[in-house]
Amino acid sequence: MKPKLTPKKLELYEFIAKLLYEEWNPIGVDGLPEDEYDSYVSGIFYMAINGSDAKDIEEHLLSIETEQMGLAGDRQICLNIADRIVNKRNEIL
Repeated sequence: MKPKLTPKKLELYEFIAKLLYEEWNPIGVDGLPEDEYDSYVSGIFYMAINGSDAKDIEEHLLSIETEQMGLAGDRQICLNIADRIVNKRNEIL
């Protein structure tokens, strides 16, 4: 369930959800339910709106991949996703 947010914050929240599903996708399986990564969106969203930089978000994403999912992790993809989140935040908020 999405939190009640201002239109700009909702735009960022939805951007993060879509980005995680379409481009982060550390499981790498096509055809996953669109809400597969929703449990991570709120934490990343709150990091973004509270001023976290790309490095902090990248570390969080990598931690999810390695510690929670048990995968090898891809630092470059995590950094790319984090940069896009920070850029979007700076663009709309």
